[in-house]
Amino acid sequence: MSGRHDANRAAYFSWPFLGLKGAGAGTGGGVGAGFSVCRDGRPIATVTDGTDYLELAGTPASKYVVAPIARGKEGRSAPARTLG
Repeated sequence: MSGRHDANRAAYFSWPFLGLKGAGAGTGGGVGAGFSVCRDGRPIATVTDGTDYLELAGTPASKYVVAPIARGKEGRSAPARTLG
């Protein structure tokens, strides 16, 4: 996962999708696998139309985790990391 915080506390980050690109199209892009996004140990979003996310409520000290969702179950994630 890579990303950054800006002066207004917004965090933008993206992550690789090591598999087939999503099939079809949604309002934000390809539709395929889902991803659970957590900040400081709490779920904040489920992303189903891409491999990036804009988060407006974090701080530079916030820790983020992205985990894949397949067949309705959350998979393993990389260790939590800050973007600040």
